[in-house]
Amino acid sequence: MSDKPENMAIGVIAEYNPFHNGHAFHIRRAREMSGGPVVAVMSGHFTQRGDAAIMRKHARAAAAVKCGVDLVLELPLPCAVAGAEYFALGAVGILAATGVVGLICFGSECGDAELLAQYAARLTDGDVRALTKNIYQSGVSYPAARQRAMERAGLDGHILQTPNNILGIEYIKAINMLGAQITPISVKREGAAHDQAGAVGGVASASHVRALLLANEENQAAAYMPRAVFDIYRAEKQAGRAPAALENSERGMISYLRRLSPGDFARVADATEGLGDRIHAAVRRHNSLSAIYGAAKTKRYTHSRIRRIVLCAYLGLYAGARPASPPYIRPLAFNDTGRGLLAAMRGAAAVPVLTRPSAPCPSDAARELMRLEERATDLYNAALPAYELPAGEEYRISPVYIGGLGQTIYD
Repeated sequence: MSDKPENMAIGVIAEYNPFHNGHAFHIRRAREMSGGPVVAVMSGHFTQRGDAAIMRKHARAAAAVKCGVDLVLELPLPCAVAGAEYFALGAVGILAATGVVGLICFGSECGDAELLAQYAARLTDGDVRALTKNIYQSGVSYPAARQRAMERAGLDGHILQTPNNILGIEYIKAINMLGAQITPISVKREGAAHDQAGAVGGVASASHVRALLLANEENQAAAYMPRAVFDIYRAEKQAGRAPAALENSERGMISYLRRLSPGDFARVADATEGLGDRIHAAVRRHNSLSAIYGAAKTKRYTHSRIRRIVLCAYLGLYAGARPASPPYIRPLAFNDTGRGLLAAMRGAAAVPVLTRPSAPCPSDAARELMRLEERATDLYNAALPAYELPAGEEYRISPVYIGGLGQTIYD
C-alpha cells in the first residue's frame, strides 16, 4: 500500500471540531507522504457524535485552509451524522467522485494501513459477519460482538477497541466496496487519545478543546490550536456565532421531539430493536437532553448512537434520506491550489460540482439533499449563542477563498 499515484491529490476525512494541533500534524505528514495537494472532506454543521459543531462549517473550513488544507469539501448531512460505516462510505465516495484524489491519509492508533486492511477484509467475510450477528444477538453491544468475532477468527481484538483504528478500517472497507482507485495510508496518532482530558506533548483531543471553549477557558484552549484557528474562533464568538451547542436550543428541540410518535423515531436509521420506542419514552419523561440520553442508554447501545438518533429525529432525517452515492460535490473553502483542483474537477468529477450556493440542483436526489441541508442550517443557527438570522442562510453563503496573502474572501 505504499505505492502512490503520481500527480494526484491526497484526501483526508475530518470534522475539525475544532481544528487543533493534532490535525495540523496530520496535514503536514499527509503532504510529506504524498508530495501533492490536500483535499479534506469535512462534516457540516452537525457531527457524528450527534451534536452541533462548535463553529459554522464555513468558518471551520476556512481555518483548515489557513492551516495547510488546499480544498475542503462538505460531507453530506446524512453521512456526517451516521455511524462509522456510513460516515466512511459517504466520505470516501466524495473523494472518489472528485476524480483528482489518489490517496487517503488517516490517523490511527496503530499507524499501519496494511494491518487495518487485513481487518477490513475479514470483517466483510461472510462467516465473520454471521458470527458477529450471532454474538450480538446474545445481548452485547455491536462493537463488543465484532471484537469477539475477530478474536475467534484469530486476530487481535484490541485493534477494534480504539476509534481511529475503527474508522481507518471503515475507510478501507469503503474503498473496497466502491472499487475506488485510491490507496490508503495511515499516520500514527500522536498526543492525547480520542476524548482524553488534558494534553500530551502539546496535543489535546478535540473534545477537550471544545470543553475548554464551552467553559470560556479560551486562553487554555489557544495553546492547543494553531493561531489562525483561534483567531477565527474569536471572531466568530465576537459575532455571536460561537460556541454553538444544542443546549442553546434545548427547549425548542425537546418541544418538537415531543410531537413525534414512536413510529417517527422508529423511522430514523439505526433506531432498530425497539430503540425508537425507548427514546420516545425518554423524550416524554425528561426535560433535558442529557437526561434523555441517559435514560435511553443501555450497555448494548452507545451514547453516541442515542445522540445521533435524537438529532436525526429533530432534523427530520430518516433512513430513506441516505443517498446511495453523493449526488453532487460541494466546496466549502479553498486556496489558489484548491481553485486549480476545482478547475480540474470540472472535467474529472463523476458528479456535478456546485460552487455557487444557489446553483440549480442537477437531480431529484440533489434537491432532496439540499432541502435537508437548508433545514439543518436553519436549526443549527438556533443553536448559536446570539446570532439571529432569517431562514434560508444556506443559499446565501458562498465557498470561502483564502487568497495568496491569507485574506478571507467570500466569492
